[in-house]
Formats: sequence, structure tokens, C-alpha cells
Amino acid sequence: MTSAPYVIFLDDDALPAPGCLELLVETLDRHPELLAVGGLISNYSPPPLRDRLFRRLFYLPPLFDERQPIYWRARSYARGALIASGKLNGGCMAFRREVLEQCGGFDPRYRGPSIGEDIEISQRLLRLAGRRDAIALVGGAFIHHASEGSWKRNPRSTEYELVATHYWFRRNHPWNLANRLRFVWMCFGLLLWSLAATLKRRDSASLRYFFAGLRSIRNGYRGCPFLHTLTDQ
Repeated sequence: MTSAPYVIFLDDDALPAPGCLELLVETLDRHPELLAVGGLISNYSPPPLRDRLFRRLFYLPPLFDERQPIYWRARSYARGALIASGKLNGGCMAFRREVLEQCGGFDPRYRGPSIGEDIEISQRLLRLAGRRDAIALVGGAFIHHASEGSWKRNPRSTEYELVATHYWFRRNHPWNLANRLRFVWMCFGLLLWSLAATLKRRDSASLRYFFAGLRSIRNGYRGCPFLHTLTDQ
């Protein structure tokens, strides 16, 4: 086993720009208060306004993915700038080895092409540190994400998003009334979105996948292609 002080994680469809990995390591060297840093996806474009408004309305913090607006203007940040985010970029992340080991490493329940594994470990690092500024994205550390988040165009995207969000959120945040209501509000939004898609396409697939996601959550994530169920352990 290597004794290198840093561990870098790359997706198999993520191509770091020249100097990206070196910049992440340099940032950890310069900022000992940081536990981990992530790069910026440089090839994402803003979705339609209705999609952005929907996310702003129904995804309350910490469910809202603050990384996306950062990616859309990735080239506006100065090289080496620390960009506040409670979520690292799974396409390219650098960790302090001892911190990664201390928090238990990557969750072994994830398998194959996963959704939300980067958010899950980001939230675990924040819990370990006890402060919101323990991780950051880094300006100028660009990667090209070949799939461009293609899972969002999968017919089962609503199902996957429900399951992935429930898993990382419940695992890393108190399941109190306020957080339950945040999750229920997101579910209500996704239900409305699925209803609208059903009416527009005259196809009930969106609604079927929405309820499939709820069933998977209720049954310990059974049927989810990227999470082991409790009985798989």
C-alpha cells in the first residue's frame, strides 16, 4: 500500500485538464485547514430556466446542488481560488489520506456507476470536521466530463435521484422533523414534475419511476442498481 499523503479519485469518464491534479495537491499543501478539494467540470451548460427554478424551489439546503451554477461559470474563477461548496466533484477529488481513512473511506454500498457517492463522502467529511469550510472546489482545476451527467436523461432518473438523495441525506443528517419535511417537499416537487411529464408525453413512465423510487427507499434500496441492499452486506 502506498504511503502518499494524498488520494486522488477520478471518474472513468472524467478527463482532467493539464495541471488540474497538480493544482489540487498544491491547494491542499497551501491550505492545511482543508480536508479535501474538488475540480470544476468545464463542459456543463445551464439547463432551461424552468429546470433551474424548479430546483431552487423544491430543493432546500442541503439538498440543493450548489455545484451546478459553479460549473456553468467555471472559467470565471481565478486559478487556485477556493470556492465554497458542501459537495465535492466526484469526477475529480483529492483527499488527505489520513482523513479519508479516518472517515472510513468510500461507502462500500455503492457499486458500479453510482449517483451521489461524491455527495455522501463530502457530507461525511463535513461531519468529521464539524465545520462547513473543511472542503472546497478549486478554480482552474478543470475536468471534461464525457458523459455530461447522462444519468439525468435516463428514463429512471427520478427514481435514481429519490433513492440517491434519501441515502446520503439520511445517513449524514439528523432525521428530525425539519429534515423530513425538506425531503418530503423535494418529493412533492418531483411528483409534480412527473405528473407534468406524464401529461405532456401521454406516457405514465415518469410516474411509475417516481413510485418505484419510493418503494425502493421503503424496502432498503432493493432494486437500486447502484446501492447494495441491507441483505447484500
